[in-house]
Amino acid sequence: MRIKTSLTLALCNALLWATLGGTQPLTDEKPTVNQQQVAPVSSKEQSATQGSGATTGRTLGERLTALEQAHSIRILLHPAVNTAEQVADERGDLPPEIALGLLLHSYDFFLQYNAGQEEGTKRLKRVWVFPRNEGDRQQIVPEQVVEATRQPVSRDHAAELRNAMARSNEEAQSVLAGALDEEDENTRHNVLEAALHEGFPISPLLLERALLHDQSEVMRAAAFDALILRAESESLDVRAIIDLALQDPSPLVQSRALDLLEALDAPVEPPQPEQEPVSE
Repeated sequence: MRIKTSLTLALCNALLWATLGGTQPLTDEKPTVNQQQVAPVSSKEQSATQGSGATTGRTLGERLTALEQAHSIRILLHPAVNTAEQVADERGDLPPEIALGLLLHSYDFFLQYNAGQEEGTKRLKRVWVFPRNEGDRQQIVPEQVVEATRQPVSRDHAAELRNAMARSNEEAQSVLAGALDEEDENTRHNVLEAALHEGFPISPLLLERALLHDQSEVMRAAAFDALILRAESESLDVRAIIDLALQDPSPLVQSRALDLLEALDAPVEPPQPEQEPVSE
C-alpha cells in the first residue's frame, strides 16, 4: 500500500513538472559540483609552493615579503621605498639575487652574505634597499676608520722616469722633480738612483735643493754624491759643494764631505822613476 502511494506521488510530481515547464527542481537537493575544479589546496601543497620561491604578490612589498619567506632572508627598506608600487610577475624559481635585481632595478641595494655551513660557501642573509643614488651616501664602516687603514697606491716612479726620458728631457726633468718631492723617503731615493743608473743628466739645481732641504740624511748624502759626479760635466765648484755638506747637521753627510776633502788635499807624490833591471 505504501509503495503504491509513493509511486502515485512521484507520478503526480512528474506530471506537474512537465505541465509547468519549470527551471528549478522542486526538491531541496543542491547541484553536484565538479570537485576537480575547486579542489582546496592542502597545507602541504601551500608549503611546497612557498618553499619553491613562488611569489604571487603584485606589489613590491608583497613580492619582497614572499622572497623573505621563501629564502629566509631579511630585507630592510628605507622609508622612502614605495612598497605599494605595482610590479610585474616574474618566475618564482629564480635565485634570490636575480629576483631582487629584477624587482629593485630602480633602487640602490646592498647584499650581506654569511659564511655557509660548508667551507667556501656563502648564504644571502640581509638586503638593504635605498632610493636611487642614496646608496653612495651609506657608510657601513666610518670614513675615519677607512682612511686609517687605507694604503697609498704605489707608483713606479722609476718606470715613469724612463718613459719620460724616451719622450723628452724636459718631461723627464719634470717627472724627476715631482718624484723628489714625494713624502716617502724610499720613493725619493729610488727615483734618484734610477736616474743615476740610466745616466740621466739630473739638473744641479734639483740636487742642490735635495742636499740643502731634504728631511732624510740618506737623501742628502745621495744628493751630495750625485753633485760630485755631475761637477765635471757641469763645471761645478767641487769645494763649494763640500762646504755645503760640511754645514749639514748629519754626521753621515759630513763624513762624505770630509773623505772627499781629504782626498783632494792629499799631497800628490811625484811618480817614482822606473828602475832599470840590474844586469848580472
